Amino acid sequence: MNKPNGGTIYTNTWVAELMLDLCDYVPENNLAKIRVVDPSCGEGSFSTEVVTRLCQSMERYRFSFLDLADSFAAYDTDGRSLKIARNAAYHVLREHAASADEADYLSRRWFHLADFIESDQANVDLVIGNPPYIRATDLSLQDRQQYAQQLQTFTFGTDIYIAFLEKGLRMLSPKGKVCFICSDRWQKNQYGTRLRRFIAGSWIFSHRNGPMISM
Repeated sequence: MNKPNGGTIYTNTWVAELMLDLCDYVPENNLAKIRVVDPSCGEGSFSTEVVTRLCQSMERYRFSFLDLADSFAAYDTDGRSLKIARNAAYHVLREHAASADEADYLSRRWFHLADFIESDQANVDLVIGNPPYIRATDLSLQDRQQYAQQLQTFTFGTDIYIAFLEKGLRMLSPKGKVCFICSDRWQKNQYGTRLRRFIAGSWIFSHRNGPMISM
């Protein structure tokens, strides 16, 4: 179902928590060593929980806040939503004893007012979130041309979450994972043909990537 607000469908907190648990992104692990990307953070359903778990892991493993600088990145093209998510992360950091300067530095470093498809992230361990759901017919001609030029699986008739799936898969580390809330239509319809071939192809298996979870 399309939404009038740029394809945004906000995620319940318990869903974000469950997905992070499924990916073993839990405070019992040293999360400073795990690079996470939220491709469409919205108002912070995933990012707030990621930052909370980072702080809890930090307390267990006794690393510093500055050690977390490259542990997380979040993207969104909506400035209002991004500001809400960034502020939520700032307050979580402060609640876990980060100084004002540390919280400000990290929340600014982590959150990007930018198109995830244009990002240059690489060697990421987990790409997790709820990509926008925008039908191909609701994308601008310019966006469709741009994505089709950059991505192997994207055509003029492809819904935008396909672009997010390919981009996420391409930036993974050898054992990385993509965990998205998305439609399963790509598994059986025509516009998902290229993505199915991409996932089944040698690129995925040669790198032994972790599972992609559609929910």
